[in-house]
Amino acid sequence: ACQSVFARLTQQHQLPVIVPTFAEWTRYEETMGYSTQQGHMPASSLFWVALRFFLIEGMDLSLRRTAEDALGEWIVRRTSSITDPRAREIIRYVAALSTFRIIAPLWTVLRPVFGSVFSSDFGDALNQMDRIVIWGQQTGELADPTLRFSHPALAVEFLRREGFTTPEERIRVLEPVLKSLSPGPEADTWIVESLAALVLCPRYDERSTMDASDWGWRLDAFEVIPVAIRDQSKTILHHWARCLYLSADARVLPPIPIDERIRRVQCAIDKLKIATSIIRRHGRDEHPSHLFNTLGVAHFRYAHLLQDAGVNTAALAEQWNAACVAFQRSIDLLPGANIEALFAFTHRLIEHAKVPEGAQRLSLTELSKDAAYALSLLDEAE
Repeated sequence: ACQSVFARLTQQHQLPVIVPTFAEWTRYEETMGYSTQQGHMPASSLFWVALRFFLIEGMDLSLRRTAEDALGEWIVRRTSSITDPRAREIIRYVAALSTFRIIAPLWTVLRPVFGSVFSSDFGDALNQMDRIVIWGQQTGELADPTLRFSHPALAVEFLRREGFTTPEERIRVLEPVLKSLSPGPEADTWIVESLAALVLCPRYDERSTMDASDWGWRLDAFEVIPVAIRDQSKTILHHWARCLYLSADARVLPPIPIDERIRRVQCAIDKLKIATSIIRRHGRDEHPSHLFNTLGVAHFRYAHLLQDAGVNTAALAEQWNAACVAFQRSIDLLPGANIEALFAFTHRLIEHAKVPEGAQRLSLTELSKDAAYALSLLDEAE
């Protein structure tokens, strides 16, 4: 209904707007749900969100900022009466998490500002943000009430008005929260593991447009997490390691010195080894098979880096053998089920046979052995 109304109005008044289709609106709303410990939770439906989507998404860039400012006045009016800087800071934390579609455990966001005491000043601020910031039910897993913006688009607009528009800037907003995390509360561990998996480690489709600075702020954020939490979490160590070796890729621009690239991959391997040694928690936790698969990839990348640096053949063979052991361990831990590991190992076996010109080639026997095992892994994956 909204789509047809906006389409009719733009045509009637000849507005410079290409109104998105209803299918595009549906896809947008599906991606706007929140991550909770129980899984996906849909965002609240609001007319303001629909108005913003149908008017601004198809608007010319030269007009978009003006339209955003006009629509955002509603949020400005609602938040202008919050004069306590401490309360505003907490709402900023909640907004930053909401832009990443992660709910905010109450005490996790209160602690950097108020310590362990709930302030009535913050309660008054929440009352002024009614229908913009909403309470969530306390769950047994988190043992903590939660807060979130009713829709991530409201959080994006709130932070835009505050001067924070990029993912890097929003992570900077959250640094006091990260620094004050404690290894005791389940909510603290859950929030930082969610950030590591959903935000700090980029999706595959994001990586092609990332440069060295994009990797830099992500790696900096991992360093902010307290050691007592990050070194006891398989999830954090896993995604941190992936960021380290992905950021050391030769395609990252501007080019990173080979010594720094080697250091990052070495560091990734160390973190993955720690992760594989941590006892798996009950419930949802990283399966060891996935950790060993990533460890295999890290060793393989390390071998390639050493080759680029002109390191001796013995060191290359050591890293290749370590990669094979890790991949095989991954497959053995989930026989026939970890398709990623099967394909990853197959791909590396084939790559291993492609020796650059001038390098020492594998013997025919070794090549045949690698090829035969690659084919057997593909057969197992089918």
